[in-house]
Amino acid sequence: MEFKDQTELVDIKKLVVTQANDLVRAAYKMTLQEKRLLLLVISLVRKNDDCFKRYFLPIQDIQKYLELTNKDTYTRIKKVVEKLMSRVIVFEDPQKGLIPIKNESWVMVQWVSECRFIPADREPYNVAGISLKLHESLSKALLQLKRNFASVPFGQIARMPSYNSIRVFEVLYHESLSLKKCKVTIDLECFRKMIGIGGKYPNFAFLKRDVLEKARRDCAEKSPLIFDYEPVVR
Repeated sequence: MEFKDQTELVDIKKLVVTQANDLVRAAYKMTLQEKRLLLLVISLVRKNDDCFKRYFLPIQDIQKYLELTNKDTYTRIKKVVEKLMSRVIVFEDPQKGLIPIKNESWVMVQWVSECRFIPADREPYNVAGISLKLHESLSKALLQLKRNFASVPFGQIARMPSYNSIRVFEVLYHESLSLKKCKVTIDLECFRKMIGIGGKYPNFAFLKRDVLEKARRDCAEKSPLIFDYEPVVR
């Protein structure tokens, strides 16, 4: 697949994160800084893009949304990018169509396939930054989506103060069809996989204390999503 360069800087205040529902339901784990960087890259994908580009992120924007100080900024960004490039997303049922592979029970895909540092003297940006490529296998989950997707303003989701809160917000926002459904039911083990906590918090009381309650407070403060929950015994 040919990758084109992003040809202009964008106003981050106007960016939205658009993802297929099945991408949000897939299992993965990363740090808060990695997740914020990934969301920033995804928010640069335009709805009429027919392929992924090399998406350019100015250093000052990365500093702001990753909450980095000026000390060792370049080194810290490089470490975040390096770790993000090692992360994979797991599709448990690839035959649904997001990943065009048949006869497999699961598929692992990298989020980012390449990153380059762009010095300040390179035209047309005239600012230092990094250029990232999203993995082409994610194209069906992020490009030219017609149905089974949701869009969220980047500013809302990036303001969440923890990775778990971001993931809870994403899952509930998509499962509720962009807040159109008032009630959703999610299998607890599937929820654990989606959030990336795996076998952690086997006791529901600890899951409630450390994940759900914090996410409930964060969502109410930072986003339009206000939710409550209760366990259902089957």
